[in-house]
Amino acid sequence: MALLRQNTLLGLGRDDLIRVGATATRRMIESKQWWRLVASPFVSAGLLLLLSGAAGATVSANVSSAYVTAASSGPAFGLMGGMCATLMLHHRLFTRHLVTVGMLGATLALNLWVGATPFADNSCNVAGFIVGMLATIGFLMLRMRSAVFNDREWLLRTVSITSLGLALLIPLLALLGLFAGLPLDGCCDKLVCAPSKLWDCNAAQLPAPCTFLTPLPNTTTLLCPQTNTAFNYTGLYSPTELQMLCDANCFGASITTSSNPDTPSSQAGQRATTMSVPG
Repeated sequence: MALLRQNTLLGLGRDDLIRVGATATRRMIESKQWWRLVASPFVSAGLLLLLSGAAGATVSANVSSAYVTAASSGPAFGLMGGMCATLMLHHRLFTRHLVTVGMLGATLALNLWVGATPFADNSCNVAGFIVGMLATIGFLMLRMRSAVFNDREWLLRTVSITSLGLALLIPLLALLGLFAGLPLDGCCDKLVCAPSKLWDCNAAQLPAPCTFLTPLPNTTTLLCPQTNTAFNYTGLYSPTELQMLCDANCFGASITTSSNPDTPSSQAGQRATTMSVPG
């Protein structure tokens, strides 16, 4: 890992980044290393980006478990959070404060607007921003001189360790929630996709899962959550075949018939009886 002065994002130095596939225009042109165009998007410049991205992805997976989202903007919001922390702690290094704050605010507002659309996710953005800010505060305070706080060394260390601990705790708790099977469904739907006349949030929403019952031996009842309809089948089915029946009868997917005409999946449509379930 490079020195903090060389890479403020707490990552690799120049030579190491080139070695792992970062963009290097002269090498691409002179040595025909065009593969860097594909590799460079997957190269992270530092731990700050990795931590912000991990926090955004894990929080998004918890909060938006009922939606399909692409949580790729967490690292970018982590950088913006780090920029805000730098402005707060080292504002004297900036000469045009209003211009800097205005540009940062406009960038945040634009990206939050994009995050309100389907398939984007502001829960990922907010988590990445908070973790990026906390991590930056922690690392910057480790380097600050205690004279800034009237020689209160303990205050610097306490704030720094607390900030870094919280930055690590957020993705860890989100990850534990996923492993425990406790996603936060429905708590922040408007954060995942804000309702608007310009787009349809239902386009990104996952369909509710089907319910399967066995009221009688050798009988399977499929309940469709969308149409509130039940399908009764005779026979025993594997989990894969049950999912195929759910997709075909409830969501309009076609059933791929088996080469064996006696398998349940190939004769499912012939042995099904349909009835409406009272609402």
